[in-house]
Amino acid sequence: KAETKKNNHPLEAMFHPRSVAVIGASDTEDNWAAKGFLKPLIDFGFSGGIFPINPLAAPVLGFKAYPCVSAVPEQVDFAIISVPKSQVLSCIEDCAAKGVKTVCVYAAGFAESGTEQGRDEEARIIDIARKAKIPTATILGGEENSGVILTIAANPYEQGREAAKLAAKVIKGTKPSDLPIEQSKKVDVIINLKEAADMGLKIPFDLLTFATKVIK
Repeated sequence: KAETKKNNHPLEAMFHPRSVAVIGASDTEDNWAAKGFLKPLIDFGFSGGIFPINPLAAPVLGFKAYPCVSAVPEQVDFAIISVPKSQVLSCIEDCAAKGVKTVCVYAAGFAESGTEQGRDEEARIIDIARKAKIPTATILGGEENSGVILTIAANPYEQGREAAKLAAKVIKGTKPSDLPIEQSKKVDVIINLKEAADMGLKIPFDLLTFATKVIK
């Protein structure tokens, strides 16, 4: 739900936003930004502003869309970036120009890829977020040491075990199409206190109690 009480902690805009922009959402059938982020906001009854962002600016799930975040006429508390890797940098720059308060990046191919190019591209993104003082989170593992304050991701060991179980079923004759679609049952919450301190943020104790790992 949209937060109605006044709370000036910077992370309030992430956990209790009054408005959310979903960057990358479109009306195409297989669009993950719309299915994975925009639709849940609607289904869960989010009462704040919802702004799909895509270059075509076509309506998405009944909501007026905008070509970029800076075109949104209202304040954006929280932006979810779910676009191809090549577009993330320009999206972060747009969020910084707009004055978006918090950001979550859902994109792969950066430092976690192990390539120098991926690390360099991620460093540029983090640098922009730091200069704009935008607390940044990700829901992909492997980013927690790179300048991201908060990582919420499926536990890789749990994912490996589940994958092995499914592979065993296929080996024994189960058709892949008959396998159930399941989400990981264990989630890691990793908080980077060093990055938070560098941005002048104090992480609330209540949030720290949920962490499976804290980087100091």
